[in-house]
Amino acid sequence: MTYRSSGACYCAALSLAGLLLSAGGAAAIAARGSSVNSNAIQSPAFLPSTIETANIAPIEPAPVGSTLAPDPSPNLEVAPAPRPAAGLLGGMKISVALENLASETSCLAEAMYYEARGQGLPGEKAVAEVVVHRMNHVSYPHSICGVVHQGSRSSCQFSFVCDGTLNRPRTAGAWNRAMRLAAQIIEGSLPLTNITAGAISFHAARLAAPNWRGMVRTVTIGNNVFYRRAGRGTS
Repeated sequence: MTYRSSGACYCAALSLAGLLLSAGGAAAIAARGSSVNSNAIQSPAFLPSTIETANIAPIEPAPVGSTLAPDPSPNLEVAPAPRPAAGLLGGMKISVALENLASETSCLAEAMYYEARGQGLPGEKAVAEVVVHRMNHVSYPHSICGVVHQGSRSSCQFSFVCDGTLNRPRTAGAWNRAMRLAAQIIEGSLPLTNITAGAISFHAARLAAPNWRGMVRTVTIGNNVFYRRAGRGTS
């Protein structure tokens, strides 16, 4: 801080009282200059979001009996999300626009939660692979949410989307696990390794094999049997 003198010159002799006053003023100025700036930006306290589960009774997993058949009519009523720019996030050919990251993660978690919860990591990853394979197939929407929520009414590709299941309370532990796995798969820290050999469809193992023309059975993982199109590679 700089101060200017108010006169053209100083007197040659100063009184003792003036010296003491000047010294006291300088000390006050120095003390003020060394104080903490009260206008400094303070870091806000982090308040993590919480999941309220105290009043929600856990539900038993629904019986596994869903079937994800080949889509007989790719052009259904639900319009897919625009294809995101490629290469933003890694994984097994997974491209997710950053502005859609939260919704895409939630949609992938829904597929694993409702189709493979309780089946262990291989079963959950197998369902995730079907979603990703479809996302990268020309006949299906080019986003995770577009694939999972494709169709309407009785033509939903995933039955849990249209049968009211999404409106029921979720088991907190299983849902948190599905969300964590979905985030790790999308970011690439838990890569998909094509354990389904290119599958784009599946059905519950306890059901009779459906008559899916042009489809080849690949593998059974968990409680589901997986299929890919005939004549296509396993990638």
